[in-house]
Amino acid sequence: MAMDWFKGSKASSVGELIVRKDYPKAIEMITAELKENSRNERLRVQLAHVQALAGKTGEAADVLDRLADDLARDGFATKAVAVLKKMQKLDPSRSGIDERLAALIGSQAAAAAVPWVDQGAPPEIALDLGEPSPIGVTDGGEVVPPSERLGHVPSRPATQAKGGGALGTPLFRGMSPGEIAAVIRGIRLLSFGPGSIVVSEGEPGDSLFVVTTGLCRAFVRNATGRSMEVRQLSEGDFFGEISILTGQPRSATITTATPCELLELSRESLDSIIKTHPRVKEVLGEFHVRRADSTVEAAIRGMKRG
Repeated sequence: MAMDWFKGSKASSVGELIVRKDYPKAIEMITAELKENSRNERLRVQLAHVQALAGKTGEAADVLDRLADDLARDGFATKAVAVLKKMQKLDPSRSGIDERLAALIGSQAAAAAVPWVDQGAPPEIALDLGEPSPIGVTDGGEVVPPSERLGHVPSRPATQAKGGGALGTPLFRGMSPGEIAAVIRGIRLLSFGPGSIVVSEGEPGDSLFVVTTGLCRAFVRNATGRSMEVRQLSEGDFFGEISILTGQPRSATITTATPCELLELSRESLDSIIKTHPRVKEVLGEFHVRRADSTVEAAIRGMKRG
């Protein structure tokens, strides 16, 4: 029986084949599509998935290995790391992959060398109170429609939002390949469905997160205790560095508006990394200071005082 989410011509056929466990035919169909569009990320991930289901673990890992390199060369650092984590789950025995990917990411960041404040800093926001937001969070953590919205923060242009390396995330900017490799080794990949609560305002925090796919929303409670949306987070954005650097409670609630994949770096991993790469903490600290001075963060602080 065909799965609803595979409706459509070729996609439906591949889905039906997977349901019937006819993996060789599914692989054949995906491979044929890739001949027409060899750089298609979705097809390459799908091919690796079906190969893994068919027991072709080595071939699946090869596909993901090459995809991670291509994404890193194209500047999609966070996506590259996410694919790398999937590949390593399939074949943990492969060595030297972290270092190779770190070198590619480092070269992309060095080539751009554009300060975060010139690319990723949010624009001025309009405080259009009263406009309903699609998602809100109650004090108890339940995701419900809120009554107010602090102000919509427009998404970054596609050329900025899609570059996981120098364009889209400041996470690796300013780090050497060795430091990047250390961070990659300490990161783990997590998946969330839409409407999930990733972190809650006020709770203890011991990790930071980087968005690789999907859309997240950030909410803070105002003086009356009502949750208001203050930021949207997409590919390359990261959050949670305040707690991991200062030990303070979470300053916002983060929910997923769509299915999301996030990279998580725990305080334990960070502490281990900075023993041999102390500058990693400095880079994160510099980013935190710059973001704390941005318009949105100032609005958050002002609202909390109000």
